[in-house]
Amino acid sequence: PSPSPSPSSKAGTKKTTPVSTNTNKRRKVNKTQSLPQLTTKTSDHSQTQSEQSTITQPTTIEGRASIYCGEALPGEIGFYNPAMRFSRDLSVLLLSHYAKPNWKVFDGFASTGVLAIRWGREVGIPLKIFANDIDDKVNIILKTNIKNNDLSSHITVLKEDTNITLHSQQFDFIHLDPYGTVSIYLDSTFNAITNGGIVNITTTDMTGICGNFPKVAMRNYSAVTSDKVPFYRELGARVVIGAAARSAARFKKTIEVITTFMRFRSTHQFNKEHYLCIAIKVKHDIKAADSSLEFIKPIYYNTQTHHWSLNRSDVVVGGKDTSVLELGPLWVGPIANFDTLKSILQRAKENKLQQGIGFIKAVEHFNMESNYGDLMFYQKIPSKVIGEKNQDGKITIGKCISLLRENRYRATKTHWDSKSLKTNATFTQTMEIINKYLSEQKQQTQ
Repeated sequence: PSPSPSPSSKAGTKKTTPVSTNTNKRRKVNKTQSLPQLTTKTSDHSQTQSEQSTITQPTTIEGRASIYCGEALPGEIGFYNPAMRFSRDLSVLLLSHYAKPNWKVFDGFASTGVLAIRWGREVGIPLKIFANDIDDKVNIILKTNIKNNDLSSHITVLKEDTNITLHSQQFDFIHLDPYGTVSIYLDSTFNAITNGGIVNITTTDMTGICGNFPKVAMRNYSAVTSDKVPFYRELGARVVIGAAARSAARFKKTIEVITTFMRFRSTHQFNKEHYLCIAIKVKHDIKAADSSLEFIKPIYYNTQTHHWSLNRSDVVVGGKDTSVLELGPLWVGPIANFDTLKSILQRAKENKLQQGIGFIKAVEHFNMESNYGDLMFYQKIPSKVIGEKNQDGKITIGKCISLLRENRYRATKTHWDSKSLKTNATFTQTMEIINKYLSEQKQQTQ
């Protein structure tokens, strides 16, 4: 048996199983299929025989990048995850919007190099691109893919621990998509990012963020999460942003959140949380850094009344607070910028960037939701009243929103949960409006 990888190897390498119809099984290649072959060449005379292996895998196309991926070397699992394309699409879009000529951009967990290659081929201006992966065999695939895309002179390949790189260099754009939590890279990231730079982070430690394992969230983000609150997904996202804001403040920097979204993978029962993506613009400003800490606070949630507040006394009923949960600390400021998202979205449409299916529609949804950015936390409508259109005794989310607006409340759909909405009405007020409508509908049918 081969020895277990060292902790440093785990930290610098993201190994993901390719998505297929059965995510528990590794992708198999038909041996009878004629596959293109690619032999890795290098001028390094210390190259071992295993490093001279022939890569025999089908070509994968993403955007304008053409890569070899999957089980490219004997005994190795795949390093390309098509399910993460949405995050990479956003990264290309953000860089296209913000970048200036010769910006230093860094992919901390490059794996096959698909994102770095897309930066080089799709952004349209000269960039100093750095693609890093600490794993020896992955690094071979990375270099090979970059060479095959004619970008060897434009992309610098690194083989370092991501934290070490970020503590030793400065970058204008940093993309992090590690295996697991991003928390252990936050300090080094905000140390490395330049004034006016962009940080695009993706994290997959969803069980901690979403409250399934609160102790994990406490270890990683020094905050309390809970899956007992209906808005646990947004709660977890705000916990991560709060941790990012604290890390930035340590280096006298402040953050502006461009967008925040969670992506899901469908199961036969429901949509399961897959990963969280947060894009942040960073500014070096000591006073603003101090002020940003005022947006990091705990919240209080009453499990009986389903009300939440920044003040404990607001949710205590009858002088008893046994049903009140203290959660966080977390970010209570904006988690998206409507104007910036609108501008980025327009750029994507005009330039016809190489996004995946549904990307534009999803960003339009985020943009719409960001226009209600002052509304913290979504309300989950009970499943007993939510249903399809014209279903007896049920109401659609769209109708709920219409009713709230008719009653002069602000309301919108939310990407966090398809059976939820955001509104400035309390949960009690929302349910009173819904129940009144359902009662009237029932009387009309009798």
